[in-house]
Amino acid sequence: MNSIQSLSKQFGNIAAVSGISFEVKKGEVFGLLGENGAGKTTTLRMLATMLKPTSGTATMAGWDIVKEPQKVRSSIGILFGGETGLYDRLTCEENIAYFGELNDMSRTQIKERIRELAKVFNMEDYLTRRAGKLSKGMKQKVAFARAIVHDPKMMSLLQDLMSVQ
Repeated sequence: MNSIQSLSKQFGNIAAVSGISFEVKKGEVFGLLGENGAGKTTTLRMLATMLKPTSGTATMAGWDIVKEPQKVRSSIGILFGGETGLYDRLTCEENIAYFGELNDMSRTQIKERIRELAKVFNMEDYLTRRAGKLSKGMKQKVAFARAIVHDPKMMSLLQDLMSVQ
């Protein structure tokens, strides 16, 4: 279970997030909805240990985001929408392997996991292509594979949804 209790983030005099609390149980799909500037991205960045909260506490996959950030990062997969963040000069396989290395996976584990993910995402024929030469859809597949290469307990996806009126 993930538990967020009175989480806040201040940037100078500006309260980006003010005392948010919620729980997400295993197997649940949870979304943060709100206007631009409501604090959704800041909240998710705190939960992913990319930003330290000003106050409050949270546990992700059972780990405290402030006291155990490395354990949090190794237990979650993060995929921010929009730009994929792939390294254009690296192949798909190299992009995925790099994130496996960042998560302390052995080369053998990385190769096996890349084979599994390539099959699941039907991208075996693309593994040796440079990421900069891929279609947007294929880049998204590679970015998703990269986010879950280490087989995280949970996945965080940040996607901006815009409504047309």
